[in-house]
Amino acid sequence: MKEIVFGIICNIIVAFLTWIITKTYHGYKSFKGIKHAARFNNDCFKAGIINVFPTRKTYGEHKDHGTSSEYISRAEHSVLYVGYWLASGTEMGNLKETIRNLTAERKTVSLIFINPYNDNSLLTCSDYIGISSEAIKSRVKTVIKDLLDFKKQLGENSHYLIIKIHEVPLSASAFILDDTTSKKCRILVDYKIYKKSREESYGIEFQDANKVITKRMLDSYKIIANEAKEINNIFELHK
Repeated sequence: MKEIVFGIICNIIVAFLTWIITKTYHGYKSFKGIKHAARFNNDCFKAGIINVFPTRKTYGEHKDHGTSSEYISRAEHSVLYVGYWLASGTEMGNLKETIRNLTAERKTVSLIFINPYNDNSLLTCSDYIGISSEAIKSRVKTVIKDLLDFKKQLGENSHYLIIKIHEVPLSASAFILDDTTSKKCRILVDYKIYKKSREESYGIEFQDANKVITKRMLDSYKIIANEAKEINNIFELHK
């Protein structure tokens, strides 16, 4: 009798453990399961995705990102920014000091801003960052003027800082580190959401230009950068 009871209990335990293992692997309700997690991990690896930032606040919480200044300071050869107006206030002050250090180390810093006189692009971008086109125009002009003045202070290293304007109605901005070194290339894309504020954006970071999506992203942003117009003084903005 004891053997029968023991056998039944063992069968129940085995069945329960089998159910647990099956659900853990395949998932159950809101729990996606190991199979899904492994597939997602594999897809991210192939794509080149190394980080996901659900909010702007998350950037500062990740040790391998930190502030914008801390992020670009990790560049070994070059920094490329493609976006709107970059930053303002204290953040811009920190960025300029980092740019000063990078150019002193003969690292190229290319900053590609939206053309503040392209009304069509400004209107489209306005919907994605929740700021009027006039406000965008004002901020871009202010930042470009500030950076052009700053560039003069760099002396013999000034040619390592490149300032350009693009004509593309972007819905995202990006920092690209070391675009000439495929394995070490990192791209942080900050995605804006239509009719939501700039603070409600989210980010995805890619690495290794040999990976599928990293390469596509790099190729796309380099097209924008190559087609952009270089600005050496504030008067060229009007041409």
